[in-house]
Amino acid sequence: MARPAAHAVPSAPPSSRREQLLDAAERAVRAHGPHVTMEDFAAEAGITKPILYRHFGSKGGLYRALAERFTTRFLHENSRLIRGVTDPRRRMVKTFDVYLSWVEDNADYYRFLARHATYEQPEAKAAIAVYVHLLAGEVAAVMRADLVRAGIDDTPAEAWAYGIIGFVQLATDRWLEHPTMPRRHFVEALVTLLWDGFVGMARASAEGGP
Repeated sequence: MARPAAHAVPSAPPSSRREQLLDAAERAVRAHGPHVTMEDFAAEAGITKPILYRHFGSKGGLYRALAERFTTRFLHENSRLIRGVTDPRRRMVKTFDVYLSWVEDNADYYRFLARHATYEQPEAKAAIAVYVHLLAGEVAAVMRADLVRAGIDDTPAEAWAYGIIGFVQLATDRWLEHPTMPRRHFVEALVTLLWDGFVGMARASAEGGP
């Protein structure tokens, strides 16, 4: 049996190679925008499309992996940054700002996942749905604890959590395309509506507040 050449470099382990391909896929999205193609992904990775399919099974498999990667990073980053923040309003401001900063810094990546990938591939849509359920569960748990401490019925916590996420996501989509205000002001506007409600906003306006 022939021995391998002395200068031969062993191939990366499958998990490591997968991460390298996902890194390349992210670069392709940033370079080509939300309508990036499988050809663009393969070219950025320096491989052929069949090899790309071999690693991810299908276009949907690649899209799902990218969606899972993005959402997992956000959840970890958000958990890290809000750790120790006990004031409910400040925690809401921090969470929204983390989310909006990710969207702002990764606009094409967000557009790719939230629109192109989820509309085209059911696998990506399912991955995003899992993320929404996880995030809603976290929001509901925190909200439920706050309500219990305040002596308020916590039954609506889950419904409110999903409502908040849907509200923020739709508002963010609009803001991304029509940024009528800086991110800091946009975050404060969302929190003001959710925290104070229309009655609180009317009162602040009558008192000459922001």
